[in-house]
Amino acid sequence: AGIKPSAVMGQKPTETNTPKKSKAKVQIGKEGDYPEYIKNVKDVWKATMGDTKPAEAASLVGAPDDATIDIGATNDDKVTINVHHKDYHAKRYIGVDDAGKKFIKNDEFFMHEGAGGKGLGTKIFSDQVDNLKNSGMAYIECVAGGPPNMNGYYTWPRMGYDADIPASVKDRHGFANNKALGRLKEKFPQAKTLQDVMGTKEGDRK
Repeated sequence: AGIKPSAVMGQKPTETNTPKKSKAKVQIGKEGDYPEYIKNVKDVWKATMGDTKPAEAASLVGAPDDATIDIGATNDDKVTINVHHKDYHAKRYIGVDDAGKKFIKNDEFFMHEGAGGKGLGTKIFSDQVDNLKNSGMAYIECVAGGPPNMNGYYTWPRMGYDADIPASVKDRHGFANNKALGRLKEKFPQAKTLQDVMGTKEGDRK
């Protein structure tokens, strides 16, 4: 999904809005990491983010002020941002695609028991989008999990994420699951994207 104003979350931003900057604690690596790894993380951050300070990572992921963050790096030179908070934990990646566009990938987001349903996830994503608009990121990717243990298939499209409806789909194990796709196409034959589905009364209902 491209980075869009947070109006997709029901807010009404203006051109003069100043994004909320997070005061969450940010560190490079974790306790016990080897010095060589810490140096590599710093190098990957610099190569990916230029003059942007690592402390900005907190705002780029919409972290609350009382969160803690550690920055790492993958073997293929993507920045990893791990967010730790009393109510949730999350993992994000920052990289550059084959077209030279910088992007952020929202990978894991898990609310802790009893913390869901209070609007925290929506606020985190809203703050993230507002901070990313002028960050040089071209778009946000999302990994959305589905039933029985996750609700990302429904929640994240409601937040504004979109994707083309493919010719085939795969389940979490990588196997073809065209039954699910068949049900989707049968119920919404004119839909080309997820937002086409979410724009219908039936699609915007769990």
